[in-house]
Order: sequence, then structure tokens, then C-alpha cells
Amino acid sequence: MERVLGLGQVLLRPLSTRPQLSPTVGTASVMNVVDILDVVGLVAVAGIFGTMAFFSFVVAPVTFIHLDEATAGRFIRSLFPWYYLTLIILPVIAATSLSATRYADASIMALIALCAVVSRQILMPRINDYRDRMLSGDTTAEKKFDGLHRLSVLIKGVQLLGAFAVLIHLAIT
Repeated sequence: MERVLGLGQVLLRPLSTRPQLSPTVGTASVMNVVDILDVVGLVAVAGIFGTMAFFSFVVAPVTFIHLDEATAGRFIRSLFPWYYLTLIILPVIAATSLSATRYADASIMALIALCAVVSRQILMPRINDYRDRMLSGDTTAEKKFDGLHRLSVLIKGVQLLGAFAVLIHLAIT
């Protein structure tokens, strides 16, 4: 019975010993389609994790440190649609490429994409609306804004942990 190797183990092997498709071209071999899909999935998951970590731990804090609150808020608000679009596209790519053999990882990626759609299409507009109401003096809007903002932060945290878990799983299996 042949031992099943993880993605990290496959990528670390010399090219000549990796699984091959027939025919080989010259002395170089052609990677197995599953290996290629795994690499695409790994790159997409790394992109998700990197995007989320960089935005959460660098972009947002530095923006609020160096800009006044109103300008920082407008700037971050202008980035969010693009941020969420990235968090929809990359997980869909990852889920699609990993779905052939890594069902749990693909499912987590699909859930990350779904959460990004909900955050972008439902939560973000409501958060922005309550923030605008709050700034115009509506005292009831602050509690709703805070609750929805906490929910969006919780969702982002779960997405980040999910991406990290899949990234680690892909690296060790």
C-alpha cells in the first residue's frame, strides 16, 4: 500500500520523484493535476490569511494612528468593499481547487466566502448607516452600531482562524 503524502511533503520532494502524468517532457516531469490544484489552493489560502492579517494588524491601526478619526473612517470605509471582494474571490478559488480531495478544507473556505458575502452585502451597509446616524446625533444608533461592529469583528476573527487552520493543515498534511 502506497503512503499518501501531504502537500508540503510533495512540494519538498525533487521534481523527478513527484507523481507524474504521462508523458514526461525531456527530463522534467509534469505535476499531477491534484498537486497543481493543491498548490493553487495553498496560494489562495495564504493570500486570504495574509490579506486579513495585514488589514487587521497593520492597515486599520496605522490608519487610525496617523489620520484624524473622520478621515480615517472615510478611508477605511472606502477600503472595505475591496477587502470583502478579495475575501470572496480568494476563498472561492481555494474552495474550488481544494474540493477535489480536501473536503473539510474546501468547506471551511466556502464558509469564509459566504461570511464575506454576508458581511459585505448585509452587515457593512447597516454598520455604515448606523455610523452615519450616530455622527448626525441619533443616540439610539450607537448601540446598534456597536453590536453590528462587534459581530463583524467576531466574523473576521473566525474567518482568520479558519484560514490559519486550513493553512496549517495544508502545510502538514
